[in-house]
Amino acid sequence: YAPWCPACKDLEPIWNHLGDRKKELGINVGKVDVTDSPGLSGRFMVTALPTIY
Repeated sequence: YAPWCPACKDLEPIWNHLGDRKKELGINVGKVDVTDSPGLSGRFMVTALPTIY
């Protein structure tokens, strides 16, 4: 995720909906701003945005 990424902005409502339903779905949902956490983008080899794991 990056705040300047158009595709990330398009995905945000869907991602927020998943976050609202995470407990009933039994999943974890989060987002990491790669501009604030460049080490994580390297660690997880993020080469395109958005990236979902």
